[in-house]
Amino acid sequence: MELKRRRSRLVTMVMVLLLMSTYFASAAELKGTVIASEGIVRKSTSFNGEIVEKLNIGTSVNVLDFKDRWYHIKTLDGGLEGWIYEELMVVEDSTKTQKGITTASVLNVRQEPSTSGHVLSRLSQGSEVIIVSARGEWYQIKTQHINNGWVHSDFVKLIPNYPPGLVLRNTDLKENRGSDKVVLSLRKDSRVYIKDFVEGWYLVVTDNFIEGWLPQLEVELEINITRPVSRSGERTGIFSNIAEVSKKYLGKKYGWGQTGPDRFDCSGFTTYILNTYYGDYLKSKGINLPRTSRDQATVGTNVNRGEWIPGDLVFFNTESRISSNITHVGIYLGNGQFIHASSARQTVMISSLSEGYYDTRYIKAVRL
Repeated sequence: MELKRRRSRLVTMVMVLLLMSTYFASAAELKGTVIASEGIVRKSTSFNGEIVEKLNIGTSVNVLDFKDRWYHIKTLDGGLEGWIYEELMVVEDSTKTQKGITTASVLNVRQEPSTSGHVLSRLSQGSEVIIVSARGEWYQIKTQHINNGWVHSDFVKLIPNYPPGLVLRNTDLKENRGSDKVVLSLRKDSRVYIKDFVEGWYLVVTDNFIEGWLPQLEVELEINITRPVSRSGERTGIFSNIAEVSKKYLGKKYGWGQTGPDRFDCSGFTTYILNTYYGDYLKSKGINLPRTSRDQATVGTNVNRGEWIPGDLVFFNTESRISSNITHVGIYLGNGQFIHASSARQTVMISSLSEGYYDTRYIKAVRL
């Protein structure tokens, strides 16, 4: 009889432990909601990955993992599993990290939270960072290629860590779905961050962290698949021959205001190469490349220093080390080198980004 009681107690304890483990597993499981009109689920973490299914906006899913800006998800009924890009859905996560955008033209990332700390890397203005922790006036941050570097908080603007969207017309942010109470008036093309989707309405947060509701038809998702991590595979294929193409013009003479094919100024060279050899690609992306280096710097997506891939445009100030004015442009070739039409050397040449003159004059880079 005693043996039976012991066995019964043991079975009961095992059942309790199983129930507790099931409870904690389910409690730790994150839920997500599709916020795009088509939540494309793929077999891999790539925009070239095979499509598994297209989920409707508002679909709820379980989030199993996160890798390279992709969520590994499973539908609530367990019938579908795959990967979905992070900006196509929002995730209920009480531990969500803070995000920021750099505001300095060039921001040093240091090994320690001090101006005397060793510089690990530099970020161009408008770079997004994840804030890991804070110490005094310093943020510990990470990017795709930087782990646990430190930047001064004066040069980072905190933004909501949700998928971005653009307001399609002048409208009012409402306190509740269908409510007449206005929280804030928004102008067309204002950026908002999408926190949730419920029955045709987006719950959004402004860049000043004001929260409210907008109808689905008044917001367009700003699904940025042109970021370095997202577009590198696509871009590498497009510009895989950029070195071979551009090196044909090495030694060609510099000529102010000239756009080739025998004489170039710096932006004339980038304009000629990109329009002549990659015009179809630019057209497919709706890109009309401006003529001047300063205007070319406003097109495309900002790229963090050191995260360049072939075909990126790199920009400099060749007039002053302390100014952020852009006066020069070249095309990144890989291995820390770029090709450009140099007014100083009066020729098309290849230079290094990692040392010497251009390292100190570097301003930013963009990806078309």
